[in-house]
Amino acid sequence: MPRLAAVLLLVVSLVGCSGVTSFGLFSNFSVATTSGVVSIVHFTVVSGPGGTFVNVTVVTLVQNGFSATTDFCGDVRNRFPMNTFVNVSFNPGQPCATVVQVIPR
Repeated sequence: MPRLAAVLLLVVSLVGCSGVTSFGLFSNFSVATTSGVVSIVHFTVVSGPGGTFVNVTVVTLVQNGFSATTDFCGDVRNRFPMNTFVNVSFNPGQPCATVVQVIPR
């Protein structure tokens, strides 16, 4: 209990100084990031839990000669413009990841 009081006091002190600071303690640890040039975007259906079917968008990003492919839940093709460098934040999951944010550069 003393630890909680100390954390609350610290947060109140920081907010009282006209600033807001986020700490790793309060961060969402499940968010992952990836980046690269969008080279392939493909909409398909995969097998999900319990024999269900899940719509996914398969996206391949290329950076420094290496490629990474991620399956994102749903139809998010419009968020991945071809031949554009993007930074992507997402929540990993099975059978697909959930897009949090896509920032084109």
